[in-house]
Amino acid sequence: MNEGIKTLIYLGVAGLVAVLAILSRPPVEEFNVREQAGKFLFEKFDDAAKADSMEIVKYDETLGTLEEFRVARDKASGAWTLPKYQGYPADAESRVRDAALLLVDLPILGVASEVAGDHRMFGVVEPDKEKLKVGDEGVGFLVRFEDAKGQDLASVIIGKKVSGSDGHRFVRKVGQDVVYEVKIDPDQLSTKFKDWIEKDLLKMNAWDVENVALKNYAVSLQPPNRVLIDKKFDLFADFKDSEWKLKELKKYVNGEGIVTALGENDELNKEKLNDLKTAVDELEIADVRRKPKGLGADLQAGAGMAKDDEGIVDLAKHGFYMVPTADGETELLSANGEITVGMKEGVEYVLRFGETEEGGETAEGEGQNRYLFVTTRVDMTKFPQPDLEPVPELPEAAKPQAGKEPKAGTPKEVPPAAKEAKPEAKPEAKPQTSADTAKPSASDETATAEAAKSDAKPEPAAKSEQEAKPAAKANGAAKDGDAKDAQAQPPAKTDKEAKDSEIEKERERITKENQRKIDERNEKVSKAKEKVAELNTRFADWYYLVSDKQFKKIQLGLDDVIKTTVPDTGVDAFREMQKEGLKKD
Repeated sequence: MNEGIKTLIYLGVAGLVAVLAILSRPPVEEFNVREQAGKFLFEKFDDAAKADSMEIVKYDETLGTLEEFRVARDKASGAWTLPKYQGYPADAESRVRDAALLLVDLPILGVASEVAGDHRMFGVVEPDKEKLKVGDEGVGFLVRFEDAKGQDLASVIIGKKVSGSDGHRFVRKVGQDVVYEVKIDPDQLSTKFKDWIEKDLLKMNAWDVENVALKNYAVSLQPPNRVLIDKKFDLFADFKDSEWKLKELKKYVNGEGIVTALGENDELNKEKLNDLKTAVDELEIADVRRKPKGLGADLQAGAGMAKDDEGIVDLAKHGFYMVPTADGETELLSANGEITVGMKEGVEYVLRFGETEEGGETAEGEGQNRYLFVTTRVDMTKFPQPDLEPVPELPEAAKPQAGKEPKAGTPKEVPPAAKEAKPEAKPEAKPQTSADTAKPSASDETATAEAAKSDAKPEPAAKSEQEAKPAAKANGAAKDGDAKDAQAQPPAKTDKEAKDSEIEKERERITKENQRKIDERNEKVSKAKEKVAELNTRFADWYYLVSDKQFKKIQLGLDDVIKTTVPDTGVDAFREMQKEGLKKD
C-alpha cells in the first residue's frame, strides 16, 4: 500500500470521527440574548417538589479551599440525609423546598455580558477544585438541584451584588457564558450543619426536669491497658415547687464514697442548677460521628457491648470505657464524667462526656469540641404501685357453697330472709278427727285470750249449725282474699337484704376505681417506654460533638453547685439582731 492510499484512509477516518463528534455533542441552547429579559432563568424547573437533592459549593479565597455541602433523599427510606455527615438525618423537607423556590420562576432582569472573559469581573467563575488555586478571585458559589433520577433541574453560579440595586446579583448558568442579572438572596442557602438538622436533640423541656444526678469523675487509659478512675463527688438534687433540694452528696476520699452533709453556711447554687437545666434543654450539636456497626445496638452498655471488641476499641478512642463492676457486670464510664436528668414523665437522660476531638474545628468562643454519648432509660421509681382500696367481703348468702352448683336457670342461692318473707301456701282442709277436736287450735287459744280480756259477757260455747255455716263461709272468703293479695304484691326487702345490696354496689365501685388506677399507671409506664425506645433508636448510631462551652454549663464542679454564704457581722447585722430580740420580747 503506497503512501497516497494511506493518506486517503487517514483523512477518511478523521472525517468520520468529526461527523460523529458533531452528531453526539449535546444540543446548544439557542436564543436571542436581547429577548431574555422578562423570561424565567430556568423555564423547565417549575416545581420545587421535583428536587430530590441539593448541592452547594463555596470557595474560600484566603485559604484556597472549597466547602462542599449536599443534602439528598435516601433511596431506601426516602428520608433526607446529609452525605457529608455520614448520612445523618436532615430536617430538610421545608428547607430544600424554600431553597428550590429561589430558582423556580426566577425572572431575568437583564443581561450583563456574553463574554467568558468577564466572568471574573462579575464574580461568576465556577468553583472547580481542579482548576482553582490559592489567590484566585471572582469565584462565585454554585447551587445545583437534581431530581430523583439524578438529572439536572437547575445549576447556577451566583456572583457579586449589582451596584445600586438592592438584592440584585449577577448569575450565570453552569456551562454557559452569558451573565444575567436577577434578584436572589443567597443567604438563604446555608451550608452550616446545625441549620439542616433537628435542633431539639433531646426532645425535652426544661420545665419538666424533676431531678439531676451529677457524677463528677475522670477516667484515663494507662499503659499497657489499665483504666484509671478518679472519682470526685456524686450529687443528687430534686427540683420541686420551684426549689432545689439536696437529696444526697457523696464525696470520694481514696476511692471511697462518704455521704456528706452541707456545712452550716453552705447551700445549693440555684442559679447554676437552673442554668444547667436550660443548657441541657438547648443542647446544640456541633458535629456527629457514626459509631461502628453493632455498637449502638445495646444502649444499656451491658454484656453484649462488652463482647464487641471493635466497639470497645472505638469507645476508648472517643473517651468511653467499659469497666467491670464488683458484681461481675460491666458499666460504661466516660473520660469526663456524666450527668443524669430525670423528667416528670419518667424518662431519664444519661449524658456521658468523652475526650475532645483531635484536630477538630473550633468555633470562635466555643472552645474545642467534645464527644457526647447519649442514652435514655425509664425511671420506674416515678411509677409506684397505686394505693388500692380494700374490697369488702361478699355477704355470706352471696358466697358460693363448696361442692354445690346451682341448677341451670335457677339462682345460685336465695338469702334466708327472702325465704322467710315468702308467704306459705294454705294447706288443704282435712276431715276432723276426735284427736283434732280434743286438741285446741291456735285460733281457739287466741280467741279465748281475747274473750278473757273483754268485759262483755261470755257467749255460748256453741252456736247453732245454721248460724255457724254463714260465719265460716265469710271467714273463709276473707282469708282467701288476703292470701291472693299477698301473692300479688312482692315481698318488701328486709334490712339484711338492703345491707347486702349496698355491699355489692360498694364492691363494684371500689373494683372499678382500683382498676382505673392500675390502668392509669400502666399507661404512663407504657408511654415512658415508648419514648425511651424512640429516643434510643435516634441516639444509637451516633457520637455527638458539643462545644467545650456547652460542656462546662452542664458538667459542673462542686464549687459550682454549692456556694458558701459568709455571715454578716457588721453594724447592719447587729441592728437586725436587735430587731429580732425586740420582736421576741
